[in-house]
Amino acid sequence: MRGNTATGLTNYGWLLDNVEIIGSTNEIAPPVIVQQPVIYQDTITGTGPWTVSAKITDASTVASANLVYSTDRYGVLTGPFTVPMTAGANNIYSAVIPSMSYMTKVTYRSKRLINMETAIQL
Repeated sequence: MRGNTATGLTNYGWLLDNVEIIGSTNEIAPPVIVQQPVIYQDTITGTGPWTVSAKITDASTVASANLVYSTDRYGVLTGPFTVPMTAGANNIYSAVIPSMSYMTKVTYRSKRLINMETAIQL
């Protein structure tokens, strides 16, 4: 008996198709940053300060997280300003945008660094 059949024909095993192998010296999966309520948007009737929180998860360790914001008051742009975010329970990071003058537009985003010091911005 040759192979695994009684007829003498050889069955040579499995055939694989459409195989993809991905490799990298950096992370392949991006971090997940989900802003937590309260989410400030549109017009806010107050001058602050405002606490911004986000849940940041990653396949590796989050080395640090920052809140980056800019301001626009009557067409005068300032920033960007970087505020370190404080790590809390359940991967919740928080930072405070300080009080602003009336009619100041604030634009912000979260930024995190993984333990390899690679910056990811949203």
